[in-house]
Amino acid sequence: MSRNLSAYLAKPMTKALETEVSLLRILGLLFFILALFFVGYEIWESDYVYSCRKYFFESKDVIQLDFRELTPISEMETKRRYPITWFCRNEPSEFGDRYCADNLIKEWNGIPAMYAMFWYKKDKLSNAKIDIPRWHHDKLVSYMKRVYGEPDKMNSELDVKKISVAILKLATRNIDGIPEINSRIAGLWELENGAWVMANVLPEQNPFSWDTIFWFSPESVKEMERESQKDEKQNEQYTRSR
Repeated sequence: MSRNLSAYLAKPMTKALETEVSLLRILGLLFFILALFFVGYEIWESDYVYSCRKYFFESKDVIQLDFRELTPISEMETKRRYPITWFCRNEPSEFGDRYCADNLIKEWNGIPAMYAMFWYKKDKLSNAKIDIPRWHHDKLVSYMKRVYGEPDKMNSELDVKKISVAILKLATRNIDGIPEINSRIAGLWELENGAWVMANVLPEQNPFSWDTIFWFSPESVKEMERESQKDEKQNEQYTRSR
């Protein structure tokens, strides 16, 4: 009698425990689904995936541009010479006080491309860049060497001090998609007019990155050289004071 009574009383407790366990499982499953949704949303809205979405589903613009012929032209002349889907903003940075960009680029000189950005200082072109999909790295390197020759400086030969301002800025990614150019894997071409062109010659190890060709105007190069000389003097003074 007492055993039957104990069993009878235990049944509601067992059912309550089973119900509680089921609720915990459901809540755990819901939390897992929400976490997956959140992670998926963050990935979907990331700069990299956004650029890929644009490239595969919306990009259509083609730009023909020889960096050897690029000069500090005005914004209006840029739009006339390169009639693509530009959007422009006033945004002071290390590269200029205003920029124009196109995130609908599909091709640059026959090479698949995905982003173009030009900076201006007092309405004169100061710097420019074009991004290339990582999976077309070999095409980029082949084109650069065929058209511009072997890099004048490469990897450890690069004077990092001279390009420190640009590298530090490029390493700070922002909403406008400025990527990092890693000086350890970059090649640099010194053009006859005093401008520089820098590009990824060796492939990036980061799979969520893209290659970049960056153009420094002659004036930007002079500014970086002055900055480098200033740093060298400060280092010398510091060394002497120790």
